[in-house]
Amino acid sequence: MIRNIIFDFGNVFVDLDMDATIRTLRDHGFSEIPQAMYELAYQYEKGLIPTSVFLAAALENFPGLSEKRLVQAWNAILLGFPSHRMEFLEDLAASRKHRLFLLSNSNALHIQDLTKRWGKSFMDRFFTCFQNVYFSHHMGMRKPEPVIYQTLMDRENILAGETIFVDDLLENIQAAAKLGLETWHLQVGLEDIVEIQSRLT
Repeated sequence: MIRNIIFDFGNVFVDLDMDATIRTLRDHGFSEIPQAMYELAYQYEKGLIPTSVFLAAALENFPGLSEKRLVQAWNAILLGFPSHRMEFLEDLAASRKHRLFLLSNSNALHIQDLTKRWGKSFMDRFFTCFQNVYFSHHMGMRKPEPVIYQTLMDRENILAGETIFVDDLLENIQAAAKLGLETWHLQVGLEDIVEIQSRLT
């Protein structure tokens, strides 16, 4: 019996696409991203430097770009959050058959931008679906290290045989599978949600 479902925020719900970031920056007149920015982005995503440091460096590397435009360009978040995905989450939460958890590499800048785009009430509605939300940088960890899944399992008293891990990245799926979690590779299409719903009934 499946009692727990662990979702990764990532591309299961929004699309964070570096190619789209590059395209957006080019639209603003910047032909390439300096190597130093890639390195800073890696440090930022790991929680090693604060948002203020990353933004300051980015504004210096992309002169003339406002902070608002920079946030929009760098995150390259596609605004589509199809209603069927929210309904899927809310139906699962309302059924009370499964405990839902959320793992996320999203940092403060991502969440701030999403909140501006979708509104606080929408974000509250989204996060309310989950028993607990774990941000990897708050835990001092970085997926797909197996230790982050093990830590969550230990904290929540989760048994691997009763748990599905849902993601769209193969490396995360493989790391979770090594711990014995059943895994599900979810794309953004409605057909994937219909299939996973059929497995849970």
